[in-house]
Amino acid sequence: MHTVSIPADPPSPWLRLAHLARYDAPGRAAGLRRLDDWEFFVVLAGTTWMATADGGRTAMPAGSVALIPPGLVFDWGLEQHTHLAVHFDLHATGDATGAAITYLPGASEAGMARGVPVWRLRSTGTAIDLPLLRSVGQAAAWRERFAPLVRLWSRGGAHSVADRLRASGILATALADWLGAGRGNGSTQGASRVRSLLDELATSPVDLHLGVAQLAQRCRMGEAAFRRAFRAATGASPRRWLERRRVEAVLGMLADPRVAVAHAAQVAGYDDPFHFARVVRRITGCAPSALRRPA
Repeated sequence: MHTVSIPADPPSPWLRLAHLARYDAPGRAAGLRRLDDWEFFVVLAGTTWMATADGGRTAMPAGSVALIPPGLVFDWGLEQHTHLAVHFDLHATGDATGAAITYLPGASEAGMARGVPVWRLRSTGTAIDLPLLRSVGQAAAWRERFAPLVRLWSRGGAHSVADRLRASGILATALADWLGAGRGNGSTQGASRVRSLLDELATSPVDLHLGVAQLAQRCRMGEAAFRRAFRAATGASPRRWLERRRVEAVLGMLADPRVAVAHAAQVAGYDDPFHFARVVRRITGCAPSALRRPA
């Protein structure tokens, strides 16, 4: 697991960059890179993906937020989407501006990850495991939160004392919310049980009849506690995880123009092909018809 150790000195976040970016290059990857700073990556519209160097891709639909720590090697997709990027130092380093990125050779795995990557934050003898990304539903609140930083950057950065204090406060609050969610979503033991279950399921045949209740039972947990622990371990709800598992199991059928979409929906456990189509679009970023191979 990637571990980031931070000093006990009080954080003094320093804004390096904050901007909006739009992309429309399906099938292309941005390329492996490593940050020397920190980054909040907020998907505002469309769908992209993120992958660590040693794992597969995790889809990031609109409403996904990633907190990328320094030192982690990762990649992301240039799919049609709009994201907001905020780069910052946790402790002020002076007048450093711009993203601190080291570009690396090679490529990430093209397959889908079995779960959301987790990294560890360590300080003063304590450690907390945090998901690389979370689904926050509507991204409007995060866009509004970081909008003042985008405006500061568009004017050349936070240079005055007032601007620096304003940027530091926004970043500190965002970090506190992220860390607070990591500590509050279920017990460490529950999150560990969920990760063990996901490791077990990754090596077993796909069971498309699994439901949240069955997964909770296998973790020896009640459903409410299981949902909290699942989100703490993966950054997503068990329902979203099950949807991804079911869609991934029939991607080969969806690519075959000889197989009706309605039949693929039934195999995946969906009686309503229209609902299935909405799930496919949410998971893959495109309609089932766009996944078809040429006849």
